[in-house]
Amino acid sequence: MPTYKYSVQLNNSEINESNQIVSSGVHSARKSTHAGILLKSHAGATVRSVSEELAVSQTTVNAVRKAYSEDGLDRALKRKTRLTDSFVAKIDGEFEAKVIPALRRKAGQDGR
Repeated sequence: MPTYKYSVQLNNSEINESNQIVSSGVHSARKSTHAGILLKSHAGATVRSVSEELAVSQTTVNAVRKAYSEDGLDRALKRKTRLTDSFVAKIDGEFEAKVIPALRRKAGQDGR
């Protein structure tokens, strides 16, 4: 069996939690897949066999194994929280306060 840089050794509570996530059908597909990756990796499956069985890339399997090894179960199952907004607002409140009244005045002049 090959040795991996990031090993997965789940304790009993982590195994139970992962089994519950996989079998319940309530959680997101991503979370269920990641729990399955951890369970199969804990059982000693190779990265390649896990990726083929769960129809994910080997990169995903390695990323989940790394996240678990470095930061634990929660980090491996949940998405990272963003440190910044997903987008930067191009229009702020001050700009809106100037533009909207101007548009209303213009619409009133056209007779609409």
